[in-house]
Order: sequence, then structure tokens, then C-alpha cells
Amino acid sequence: MNLNEEEKFALKEEMDMNSGNFFRKLIESSPDALIITDLERRIIFVSQRTLFLFSCEKQEELIGRNILDFVKEEDRPRTVEDFKKALQGELVLNSEYTFLKKNRTTFKGEVAIALTTESGGKPMALNMVLRDISRLKEKEEEIKRLLEEKDALLREGHHRMKNNMQVILSLLGLQAGKTKNEKIREVFRAIQRRVKSMVLIHEKLSHSKDMSKIDFSDYLRRLAAYLFSAYGKEKSRVKMELAVNEFSLDIDRAILCGLIVNELVSNSLKYAFPNGKGGAISIQMSEELDGRWRLVVRDNGVGLGRDFDVANEETLGMQLVMALVKQLNGHLEVRREEGTEFIITF
Repeated sequence: MNLNEEEKFALKEEMDMNSGNFFRKLIESSPDALIITDLERRIIFVSQRTLFLFSCEKQEELIGRNILDFVKEEDRPRTVEDFKKALQGELVLNSEYTFLKKNRTTFKGEVAIALTTESGGKPMALNMVLRDISRLKEKEEEIKRLLEEKDALLREGHHRMKNNMQVILSLLGLQAGKTKNEKIREVFRAIQRRVKSMVLIHEKLSHSKDMSKIDFSDYLRRLAAYLFSAYGKEKSRVKMELAVNEFSLDIDRAILCGLIVNELVSNSLKYAFPNGKGGAISIQMSEELDGRWRLVVRDNGVGLGRDFDVANEETLGMQLVMALVKQLNGHLEVRREEGTEFIITF
């Protein structure tokens, strides 16, 4: 409602003439309770809302009492400290105590405490504005409980997924052991390595505090160690160089990146260092200034053939890498200087 100048003047006059009544009405209409204490924390004034919160009928049930009498014992030391801060002129905001009602039941309250001084600056009283936040706290606890249940279910889901994949790994291993055809056996081993790269992610998530992402730098270290172990002692002459700062990735991108690293490192271990040749394979991953990620897998081996075209390569491994990069909405670049370098940005 907009007031004209005449109405504004009339309202101001009424406020000036009845300032005491006006401010009392203002206090009593507030949804928050007002408590005024002396410098010793004895209550000298309470609003009607205060009586309601403490289940009292008369102001006399509160006037003269120490405010600490209505604070639960474990919260009293904090209350004393807050009043000391207020006495020193500090505005105390958003402190939470458990208050005791007249019938000794409790409610959660959020308070603000401020010092009132005389015109000369001498401390006169302490004002406490109190809000009942019991229902808010109950909702917070309910949300917290639901989130804990959700995390527990997700963690259990990742744990079961890991166990199921471990069974698949065992079956693949048994099947590989039964065949005498080395090419078929290598197919089973390649599938095992791909499954293992995903097992490691679900294993980390089942023990992670944050179920939405994983420590990808640690995951890369474990994946690289697994791949070198999988290819046996004959690859001990090849060094692994990992240049990765600590960072986290969400599960979807982590799985895609893990599978890409698995294919590229496996390819280097199989083909880059023939006939006992030594060398190094490096993995680098970092976040660029423009917010994109950069994943680099490089080896200093014999390099790719001149007729190699990543876009038209027919091997399953490279086709899988191209498909995974596409799922990341990324870009793949191949360089052939002193070995082979795959650069994926996404």
C-alpha cells in the first residue's frame, strides 16, 4: 500500500506521540522472541513470543531469573562465552543453544546477542533475539539420515558391482587357461584388463567418502601398476612415468578415461618395445586454464607405421579409444616424434 504525503505525516506524528506503544506493538508482532537481560545475564524483559516459546503464562516466571537457567547444561559454557563477546561490543549472530521450557522439555534456538549502551557509551543491557529452529533441525537431521542411507546404498552397490566383476575376471581367467590358442588367450586377457580398469574404480568408490567422484590420480597409479604387472617380468625394462597432480573425476568420465589409458598403455607395452628394447611410458593428466582436461599417454618406443591412420584404424583397441573419446565429447591427436604420443582433450 502506497501512502501519500499527508498519510505519511499523520503516521509519523502518531509514532512520535505514542513511540512506546508503537515499539511495543512492533516487538509483540515479531515472529522472533526478544529477551533483555542486565549485565549479569538476569532477565529484565521478555516479549509475548518468549512466553510462548518457554511455555510460560506470566512474565514473572522469567523475570529476575538468569538466562542460563533456561539453557541446557552442555550449552551453558558457549552461552557464557557469547555473552562475554556481546559485553565487549561484539555482535553475536547465529549461535545455537538447546533451551529448557518451564515443563523441562527442550527446543533448539538460534540467537543473536547485542549490547545496548547509554548515550555516553556505558553498557546498559544485553538484548537477545531468539528464534525457534526445532523443526528446521528436525528436517536437517532427516535429510542427513536420508543422505547417509543413500551413500550406504551406493557404496553397497559399488561393492557388489566390484564383486560381480571379480567373478567375471575369474571366469575369463579360467577360460583363457583352457584354450591352447595364444590369439584367443590374448583376447580373453585383453577383456580382463578392460574389466579390471572398471573394477578398480568401483573398488575406490566403495571406500570413498564422496560417492559422486573418485581420486583419479591415485586410480591412475593403481591402474598403471596393474598393467605393468599383467604384462609380466619381460616388461621390467620399461619404466612408467606418471605426471599427475591430485584431482578428482566423476564416475562416468573416470571410467571412460580409465578404459582409454588401459588401451593406450597396453598397446605400448605390447608393441612399442620389441626384442628386449627398453624405454619409458608416461601418463600425464591436468586441467587446462580453459576448464578442459588434457590426458597424454606417451612412449619412446619404435613408433607407429607410416600408414597408420587413427581415424581409419581397424584394430579393436583403437576403435574403442575413438569411441571412448567421442563419449567424452573430446578430441584425439596423435604425434609421432621420438615414439608415439596420444593427446586427448575433453
